[in-house]
Amino acid sequence: MLFRSVNCVRPHRCADVLINPVTGTRRQLGGPPVASVSAAAPGVIAPDGASAAVFRVTASGQVTLHLLNLASGADRQIAVPLTEGSAGPGRLAWSPDGQWLFVVSAHGRLTAVNARTLRAETLGVRLPWLSQIAIRNASA
Repeated sequence: MLFRSVNCVRPHRCADVLINPVTGTRRQLGGPPVASVSAAAPGVIAPDGASAAVFRVTASGQVTLHLLNLASGADRQIAVPLTEGSAGPGRLAWSPDGQWLFVVSAHGRLTAVNARTLRAETLGVRLPWLSQIAIRNASA
């Protein structure tokens, strides 16, 4: 999980700062500030620390999923069906190896996103309605 804040040194000179809630470590993103990331739905940092997945909520209430490069600030949108209720805590989780981003998508469905290609895939099994997910490393 991560928290996002905006750090402004002067008017119109702002940058996004990611805060690790466990350690308190702050990391400034490169690139321009990322607008409209949902403060109510913290994102998740990939296990390698190179990227983060975050929800964006538009002024009209549309929710989209984005992968942010934490070094450059590059922002890539991921095509996953989402609803207004999708942007909540516990709705994103990385696989321990960082190859997959799991998302509770529209209608409580679990979607797996290939982190390299950003292609969303269903798991091929029916699950009950989901509201939150967590991934645990079996070797830990």
